[in-house]
Amino acid sequence: MSSDESEPQPTQRADEPVPLPPAQRVVDWVEEQVRLGLLSPHEKLPSTRQLAVEIGVAPNTVSRALGALRTRGVIYSHQGSGSFISEGAADAVADRLAQALRRLDEVERNLADMSSRLDRLESKGEGVSG
Repeated sequence: MSSDESEPQPTQRADEPVPLPPAQRVVDWVEEQVRLGLLSPHEKLPSTRQLAVEIGVAPNTVSRALGALRTRGVIYSHQGSGSFISEGAADAVADRLAQALRRLDEVERNLADMSSRLDRLESKGEGVSG
């Protein structure tokens, strides 16, 4: 290998969590506050600017995240008054968590099935040689 060439370096180890996109961090923060009961129905959220500073993201990112939360029914907004926690926010958050757990169960089943198939292929000598 010449001095101009270098081996590509991994940017992240396999055991490190994948960083969340900034808007998702905002969504997760609000949903976690609701799930823990720290934000109650009809309670006003901090301003966009305050959330941006607290979570460490840009104000435009907070605005996008609030739009996603409105779409999911977690918050509602009044022009000029701010954003508030919806009456059904806790249920919406619980439903989203339950849906994520179902998807995770499905992924685990698929992974177990693929692992079992690979084991059978390898035991028959049909596996990919390394």
